[in-house]
Amino acid sequence: MKFRTLRLWILRLLYAGLNSDDDAQIYIRNNILEILLAFYASPLSDYESKELILQVNSNFVSHACYKVALICVKY
Repeated sequence: MKFRTLRLWILRLLYAGLNSDDDAQIYIRNNILEILLAFYASPLSDYESKELILQVNSNFVSHACYKVALICVKY
């Protein structure tokens, strides 16, 4: 149970910490989105974790630099 609490805390922190394009660049450099999406597809991911992961992704997309990430992945 403690693992779930810590996991949800980390996901909430990732969501709250994404406030600017500079924050998004840090997420890109550290492959945060790839890690989150891999965990999303994992059988260990529960409903609340999946909801938070989707919130982080939508918050990321709202920043302009997501276009940079798409270009980097493409090439």
